[in-house]
Amino acid sequence: MNEEFLVGIGRHVITKVLIIACMTALFAYLKNQADHWAGLEGGPQMASYPSGFRYFAVFAWLLPAAFAYGVFTSETPISESTRNVIFGVAAVFAVAAAAMTLEAFIVRMRWDDSGIEVRTPWRGYRKVSWGALRRVDYSQTNRWFRIHTADQGTIYLHDFMGGRSELLQEIRTNHEHVLMEIPPVVHEN
Repeated sequence: MNEEFLVGIGRHVITKVLIIACMTALFAYLKNQADHWAGLEGGPQMASYPSGFRYFAVFAWLLPAAFAYGVFTSETPISESTRNVIFGVAAVFAVAAAAMTLEAFIVRMRWDDSGIEVRTPWRGYRKVSWGALRRVDYSQTNRWFRIHTADQGTIYLHDFMGGRSELLQEIRTNHEHVLMEIPPVVHEN
């Protein structure tokens, strides 16, 4: 075996080990964050993304990883311009996969008698009292419910989130001051 071949295999193995280690650490952190916000028996109600959406978010990382893997392991010479295009496409998919992963593992909403606690990677943690809610409407384009507040911005409740119908029912039945502008064609379940 020649030395160049062994160096190539070593680089290949090190790259794979580093990718696996980084992804394992990232998903362990995200799982820890998700577990921290898990609903407690008899505690507050909760809305979050279901496991299927989380698995899909993890699966979405395979596409950019496949592009990068193909560039590093290709035995056919790849021109620099082609390599840059492949890395650009991989970067676009990696950014999309990162956003989806953050959304799937970190976004949580819990509510109890005092109000709604919202945690997102985009705005951090917020505690909104029931009295601060003003209006609920629905975006057909983005497929999410928007809960408008007096001073805490807008809370977005996506169609994919489990627990959304319970939260909307809580608002509808116990907080009459909130204007519900949801079209009849939208199913809350």
